[in-house]
Order: sequence, then structure tokens, then C-alpha cells
Amino acid sequence: MGADKAEVSVGGRPMARVVADALAAGGCHSVVAVGGAARSHGLPVVDDVAPGEGPLGAVLSVLESVVAAADTGPVLVVSCDLPMLDAPTVSLLLDRAALGDADLVVATTDRLQPLVAVWSVGALGVVRHQFAAGERSIRRVVPLLDVALVPVRPDAVRNVNTPADLPD
Repeated sequence: MGADKAEVSVGGRPMARVVADALAAGGCHSVVAVGGAARSHGLPVVDDVAPGEGPLGAVLSVLESVVAAADTGPVLVVSCDLPMLDAPTVSLLLDRAALGDADLVVATTDRLQPLVAVWSVGALGVVRHQFAAGERSIRRVVPLLDVALVPVRPDAVRNVNTPADLPD
């Protein structure tokens, strides 16, 4: 992308803010960013417990912060490069997670979208163990959990990697 994706402008707003607004509109009562430049977007920031260690480190950071705050609710974790994420998709995932019968609720299109998933605090033990064992791939942790799959529109969870991928 040539720049921090969180800072890339989408419709005149930083992509991190676009994603955060979709989360809030979809029913997330608290939206935070993990580490990095998101501080400039008015979002509370959770320290990254494993900077540079990939998305599983970010999931671990968020789950650890939720437990430290004595919260037990599920946590929707998404990457900051989803500028077409929308409130209905967020609501769909949160509604499925509210059933409480899965450690992880994952968005699916023609494949799993593990960077758009609702994690229960019950998954923290598995995430901690796998991370301590050197695992960094969310995809390899998913099969170790009780998972519910939620089909979503592909465009709502399409990440951007180049300027050409940005929405018009």
C-alpha cells in the first residue's frame, strides 16, 4: 500500500476511522484499536502485547485487555483494512455470537475470514497457549476452538492491499 493502512484515506477519512464507525453502527458498544497510529483517530488504544507478531498477537492483546477489565463479553476483532465493512455485517456476527455456544464466530465467504471474527473470552486459554508455543497464524488456531461460521457478503469483508483495491 505504501503507507500505514490505518491512515489511508477512504472517502476523505482514515480507513481506521471508517472501520471503527462501521463497528459502532453495527452494535459494538466499545471500539478500540490495537497499538499503532490509531491514536490519532479518537479511538482508545489497547497496547499490543506482541508488537510485530501478526494478527494472532493482536487477538491476544484484545482478549487480555478484556479479561483485565473484568469483562466477559465477546469481542469482535477485525483488521483495519476493511473499508467496505458495514453495520449489517457487524450485526449479523454479533447476533450469532450472542447465542453463546461458540468460542469463535467467523465470517465466511468462499473461505474463512478469520480477521473478521467474534472471539469469546473462553478462547483466551487456547490463544495464549498457541501463541506461547510460537504459533502466529490465526488460521491454525481456528480448528482448536468451537467455531460457528456466518456467511457474509464478500465485498463487506474484502481487505485492501493496494491503492487500486480502494473503493471508489
